[in-house]
Amino acid sequence: METNVINKSDIRKVIGKRNPLRGLASNILYHAMGFARINRDYRPISELKGIEFVRAAIERFKLKCTVSEDEINNIPAEGAAVIVSNHPFGGADGLLLYEAAHRVRSDVKVMTNFILSMIGPLSDDFLPVNPFRGAKWAPGSSSGMKQAIRHLENGGLLIIFPAGEVSTIPKKDFYKKLFSRRVMARDIPWENSSMKLIARSGCPVIPVYFHGQNSRLFHLAGRLNPYLRTALLPREFLKARKRTAILKIGKAVSAADVAALADKKMLSRHLYARCYALEANIPATNEFLDDGPLKPIVKGKSQAEIEWDIDKARANGNRLFETAGYEVFLLTYREYHTIMYELARLREITFREIGEGTGKSCDTDEYDVYYKHLVLWDVAKRKIAGAYRIGIGSEIIRDFGLSGFYVDTLFHYRKGMEETLKQSIELGRSFVVSEYQKEIFPLMLLIKGILFSTMRYPEVRYVIGPVSISSWYPDLYKSIFVKYLSENFGLPSMKKLIDPEHRFKNRVEKVNIDDLLLDKCDSIEHTDRYIMALSNGRMRIPSLIKRYLKIGVKVIDFNVDPLFNYCVDGLILLDTDNVSEKELNLLLKGEKNIDSFIERFYKKSL
Repeated sequence: METNVINKSDIRKVIGKRNPLRGLASNILYHAMGFARINRDYRPISELKGIEFVRAAIERFKLKCTVSEDEINNIPAEGAAVIVSNHPFGGADGLLLYEAAHRVRSDVKVMTNFILSMIGPLSDDFLPVNPFRGAKWAPGSSSGMKQAIRHLENGGLLIIFPAGEVSTIPKKDFYKKLFSRRVMARDIPWENSSMKLIARSGCPVIPVYFHGQNSRLFHLAGRLNPYLRTALLPREFLKARKRTAILKIGKAVSAADVAALADKKMLSRHLYARCYALEANIPATNEFLDDGPLKPIVKGKSQAEIEWDIDKARANGNRLFETAGYEVFLLTYREYHTIMYELARLREITFREIGEGTGKSCDTDEYDVYYKHLVLWDVAKRKIAGAYRIGIGSEIIRDFGLSGFYVDTLFHYRKGMEETLKQSIELGRSFVVSEYQKEIFPLMLLIKGILFSTMRYPEVRYVIGPVSISSWYPDLYKSIFVKYLSENFGLPSMKKLIDPEHRFKNRVEKVNIDDLLLDKCDSIEHTDRYIMALSNGRMRIPSLIKRYLKIGVKVIDFNVDPLFNYCVDGLILLDTDNVSEKELNLLLKGEKNIDSFIERFYKKSL
């Protein structure tokens, strides 16, 4: 039994027989490359085989990896399947992924670089591929490929690193990326030969992402020569004990979806995107979050004071409607100071819960004074469940001009927007208290309240305002939302009439959004389900955006708001002459005067 991973004689073969210094050089390289240390730890476990060897090696070399048990269950327990992964480490990743897959099933094989396959205890399950095609000292890949095909035909699980070589930092802005605190290394475009194997197998593909990268010295060496980079892999393997890799396992790409991608280049690009999209599922502290102290939330008003204002609103005829234990009111700031105080308090609480908020003791500003306020009241619990702020466009332009709109702080209106704004109400500062967010009904009642509000202002044709994508969404999902909304619900003709204060820019470098989405986003429901699949159930289209789209809302443009923890605001517009009939009937179910609403919101088509 061989008790060394690699001997000095193996190194001499690489150097070549004609080199007179090959004996001295092989001795120096044997120690410099770390093989002496690797062999020392390898010898006590060299008689083990397969998974027993790998688990012993992981323990002995102190390799550490975090992976969710829920995500491990994304690996099918039986039947032919392929796992595709990025290759950031060039050694440790193969062992760690092999061990993780073995928690689900035992018929696991790995297509890996020929160095790992030369290790005796791994030779049965680690199939060799050669990143240095044509090098005389390295074996070819054909035997490994044949074994892989046979393994899949027998219903096994195959792990592939389709890049065929370890991840590198791209040449563009290399030195800036080299010293970045973020993981900047990525695979080269994935090989076509791997895609042919996947397409031929006719089986599902599970994307996997390892978060991490090798040392700066390794990547600097790679800039000089790829052979030099490979020579440093043993030392990188030894350094792996100093870090903990993060492993993310995605939902399977179905065999049908793989078959639909007949173009192998497109299949390669899609699976590459699916792999790197998993990086967005790693929880991270929001880099924009202000670390300064948040001011304590102001103390709430007494129940008696709040209910006194509610009774006053009923008596003054400010109730728009009541249904199923709720009332909806349209109130002014000056008449209902207690409720306005409570709205400002609840806004700040609710927005802080999703990583936003002003950081002040309550969320109020000068716009509250001359805007109206749509308030949802829970009759049984005697508390505010949610609210909107509503500005009447004709009144705002009359008293303050275009700069009087709150949205003007996010999107600067040009003069061509004035006629539209005169016929608009502006929405903003919408919230539903957290205990009411578990069901859609409270939000539906607030939207119903918007329709009732427009009935009180005959000149209003449009509803306009910002809708937020919270800052806690990773950049990838923000970019997906923006692209999907822009391409499917955009208003190019109106986009030229506004200027975002801080226009949204796609900050995602490793994932091509087009390659990721393909044709998965042909409806709101399909898009929502696909985002859930990408995120392992963590992300969805925000409920308010989804509801707006179903009503008939369009999206003009996007802005990043630094005052609200860098959330992304989409500027939306609803033409009330074109409200979805299906959604209108759903919102107005049970109302006695539904005909007047139909006439109001369908006057063009009638």
